[in-house]
Amino acid sequence: MHYNKLLRILYTPRRVFEELREDQHTGLPVLTIIGIVAVTTLVIAILTTPSYEEVEDYRKQAILLEEEPDREYARERRNELIEEVYGPQDLPMIARIGASLTDVPASVLGCLLMFAFVATSFWIVGRSIKSPILWRQWFGFASWIQLPVIPIVILDVILAASDRNRILFSLNVGGSSVIATTLFIWHAWSFVIAVGGLRSWTTKGWGTCAGLTLFAFLLLVIPVFIFIAIVAAAVNLFQ
Repeated sequence: MHYNKLLRILYTPRRVFEELREDQHTGLPVLTIIGIVAVTTLVIAILTTPSYEEVEDYRKQAILLEEEPDREYARERRNELIEEVYGPQDLPMIARIGASLTDVPASVLGCLLMFAFVATSFWIVGRSIKSPILWRQWFGFASWIQLPVIPIVILDVILAASDRNRILFSLNVGGSSVIATTLFIWHAWSFVIAVGGLRSWTTKGWGTCAGLTLFAFLLLVIPVFIFIAIVAAAVNLFQ
């Protein structure tokens, strides 16, 4: 059964990649990750999106506040209404866990792009050491090393559901610190799996595989900088 590889790769990646050397069974991790990410995105959207009744009630009360002569009271009350419907507004955006229904197909596309970018970066690394591994094989490699994202997105659902307002999670530590920690765990875990995979597929030493994996991960930063540059250029163009 190939399904047990989904669990085993999280703690014995080298052995699993030995089994995946000839056939990567790419569809298994791709469909598993896409399915779970899509479902969790949908659940988070349901948990964090205010109901129609809540929005309508907010709108009606906001209209009434326009006629309130005490403007200071009106401002404070409006802020209270916003927090009741949309959650606390004093936390940074990175501390927020939220989604909409349109994010569901976007999350699927995002996963596929992530696999493609990771596969390309490892393909470049492979070319640098004259590896005969093809891009499609690296795509399978990329999908398997991203499996740690599953416990992370499940944790996101738990955090989103833990808040009374259904918008933000309320923990004693800063929300941004929690999200940064989960992202670090995801990427660090993927890094360890990738090192084990390279050790299996290239027979290079552990140190070399760690260095090659770090190089591949650094290559992933390039599309991010290109995207930021494009957004910045677009903003300047339309200002």
